[in-house]
Amino acid sequence: MERAVLGNYDFSVLSPDEFELLCKDLLEVERDIKLENFKAGKDGGIDLRYTSYKGDSVIIQCKRYANFNSLKNNLKKEVAKVRVLSPSKYIIMTSVGLSPANKKYILELFEGYIKSTSDILGEDELKAMLGNHKSIERKHYKLWLSSTNILQSIVNNNILNRSEFTEQQIKNRIKRYVPNESFSKAREILNENSFLILSGNPGVGKTTLAEMLSYNSIAKGYKIYEISENIEEAEKVFVNDEKQIFYYDDFLGRNFLEKNLTKNEDKRLLNFINKIIITKNKKLIMTTREYILRQAQQKYDLLKDKRIALNKHIINVESYNKFIKAKILYNHLFFSDIPYEYVQKLVEEKVYRSIIEHKNYNPRIINLMTTKLMIESIKPTDYFNEFLQKLDYPNDIWEHVFENQIEESSQYIVLLLMILEENTKLKKLEKNFNFLNKNLNNKFHNRSFKNGIKELEKTFIITHNNYYRNNEIYVSFQNPSIKDFLITYSSQDDSIIELLWDTALFLRPLLKSFSLTDSERKIKVSESLVPQLVSIVAHRFEEFDDCNEINSKLSCLRILLETFAVEKFHELKELIVRVIKDIEKPCLSKTADYLFIIKKYEHILASHINYYEVLLSIVNNVKEYKHLADMRLIKRYFPDVFEKIKSELDLKGTMENIIQDTIEDTVANEEYINEEDLSEVINTFSNVSDDLGIDLVSYLNQLEELLSEIEGLRNYEPDDDYIDDRADTYLEEEYERKEDQEIDMLFDTLDTLL
Repeated sequence: MERAVLGNYDFSVLSPDEFELLCKDLLEVERDIKLENFKAGKDGGIDLRYTSYKGDSVIIQCKRYANFNSLKNNLKKEVAKVRVLSPSKYIIMTSVGLSPANKKYILELFEGYIKSTSDILGEDELKAMLGNHKSIERKHYKLWLSSTNILQSIVNNNILNRSEFTEQQIKNRIKRYVPNESFSKAREILNENSFLILSGNPGVGKTTLAEMLSYNSIAKGYKIYEISENIEEAEKVFVNDEKQIFYYDDFLGRNFLEKNLTKNEDKRLLNFINKIIITKNKKLIMTTREYILRQAQQKYDLLKDKRIALNKHIINVESYNKFIKAKILYNHLFFSDIPYEYVQKLVEEKVYRSIIEHKNYNPRIINLMTTKLMIESIKPTDYFNEFLQKLDYPNDIWEHVFENQIEESSQYIVLLLMILEENTKLKKLEKNFNFLNKNLNNKFHNRSFKNGIKELEKTFIITHNNYYRNNEIYVSFQNPSIKDFLITYSSQDDSIIELLWDTALFLRPLLKSFSLTDSERKIKVSESLVPQLVSIVAHRFEEFDDCNEINSKLSCLRILLETFAVEKFHELKELIVRVIKDIEKPCLSKTADYLFIIKKYEHILASHINYYEVLLSIVNNVKEYKHLADMRLIKRYFPDVFEKIKSELDLKGTMENIIQDTIEDTVANEEYINEEDLSEVINTFSNVSDDLGIDLVSYLNQLEELLSEIEGLRNYEPDDDYIDDRADTYLEEEYERKEDQEIDMLFDTLDTLL
């Protein structure tokens, strides 16, 4: 039988868990067995296991080390574990090249468990197995890409026309890369359509993914050409009978933003794409940032051409699940040049979890924080906190984009979104933008908002239909770090703050967006700016859209008065009087804010309103259960006035009518009544009875009996939906628990292998 030619593979590009999976695949196909896989970690001496139909147990250990001395030291520690496990057979698979003497040493070390040297598989044996099973070689494409012949093809291609791409640098990129769904999807699109656009936010891995796809094509015989300026470069080197892949990184980058596309560049680009599609031996990969692509599509209709369905080739490279995020961090740490002490600080207390689960997780920051140059000025004890700091405030990712690479109108759109609710109606945002534009003397044209949304969509913002709210379109930030950046950015520029206060249409979210102190996720207002803002809001108060209805007006006024020191500003005192006097009959659906204001600012309002008449009017209109809280507030805030009102009105009769109506409603709707809600009703009536000195015991007893009946019915009627929901919740929690365990076991290996 002809011996397989040994491929020159470099197993060092695989992390320990990747090497273990390779060993599993090879041994299964080589010996026609099915192996049980134990997740990476402190496994107690087992990586893989096979149990025969006779019950014999075979244990396989996968050892990825750089040299025999390192391997030998580790194997010495394994002997005791193997004796405890006492397998029928013990197999060693290692990335280390082994001499006959090395194998003899290992055989004697595990005497009685390793039956022969055929169960000691070193570098040469693994390479031979890979040569016999090409499908496994291709499955583990990081290993395949880094093999000498493929790597030389990449280097000889002068990959991406960048001279700094040495063999070692390419290998380092391959080491850190984590295969994920984005790669499979992108490769599928490229194979089917011959061209691909990768778009996404800064730092999510577009360029890395494009390079991996390029390596993959080079390995299959394609010659690569990088396009740096315009598509004419590709036309000049286009050869009909040659397998070619063209790589156009940031194809709408600086040229478009600074100078727009060169003459007919959009048309030439589309013609070239069409040429790629009809020529079977060509591929084209392009990358861009999403906001730039959308801006270009607005300006150049040809880029929306349906013939080539440009948009369907835009894929999202950000869909990393928790384990993929963990693997990216793990690979960067494992293959990094940072001292072990730094890695240890992340592993020993499992603080890596905070990085993996961070709301602003970003591969670019992961890469940055696992380089030796970056951590030179950081002590090991401070490493984790510095890591989190970079994730907490990733402003450097967004600042350049905001200042230089989106239209000014788009800047105003995201600033307005910052001071609205987290998830707001698109119409609401548009109305506010139009008002701002009017205040800027119509600086922007009629389509600026629509174009701005298209430019920002899926980069700074996300739009979606809310099926539960008349299918209206809502808009929110794509990533929390964007809003964090905008908050920091705005806090440093008083002119932005003044403009927002001058042009905001909704006061409640505006007030909740700012703080006079260093509050998390709020725009800091400098002390010197406060008088100006107070003057603006006092003057504009009735203009705000959420101040045109009495209850919302009072709610906004209360928030405003709790934000600023009223006694310092005569404008606020005048505003209080103006708003309260304007309410002729305070028969409100919710009077809590009104009562709070007239109590707290009684010294300002005493000469402007008749407290007795106002409070009497409120009590006289207590007709339903939902009004009882108002009566209790009046008694607490104004006890003397309340006693006078109580002596003049039949409050006992009022209470009896309300509680009787409540009992009748409960009986009529018994099957729909929630026990907790009814318990709250009983407690409220009980408290009112105590506060007012009114005997409601007989009515309360009736409600208690109804509550007992309802609870009894619930005990005999199991809620299938609840059981199903509970089961779903359990399964979800169980999946998350297992995923967390796998991540912990993965990072445990860092503690033993580095």
